[in-house]
Amino acid sequence: MLILGFAIVGILGIVLAAIAAGSNKRRAAGGAATPRWLIARRWSGPLGLLLGIGSYFISYPLQDQGETWRVMGFPFFAAAFDPRGADYVGITTIPAIIGNFVFFLALPQLILWATGRSRVRGA
Repeated sequence: MLILGFAIVGILGIVLAAIAAGSNKRRAAGGAATPRWLIARRWSGPLGLLLGIGSYFISYPLQDQGETWRVMGFPFFAAAFDPRGADYVGITTIPAIIGNFVFFLALPQLILWATGRSRVRGA
């Protein structure tokens, strides 16, 4: 159930980030953006690229029936290692790695969109 929940978060995040990127592009082209927001938008691409590359190295422990597994990948599970060190990878490993990269690549766009919208509403 945890795997499914994280996957749903990942898919929703990618879809919302794509919508946010389009909105951010329209806002920048429309002249409704502050200079600070435009600088943040300019840096969101390189930051997203670094986050996307860094997503390959995300791993964390997960408890299952009294054993601690090492899981790689968030929000999409890419691989798992049991307490004895055996790895569990499969046909979904590469798509999960790509999905994680895209999720973190797009994350700054989503954050920029959310923070920009709240400032517009608050002003």
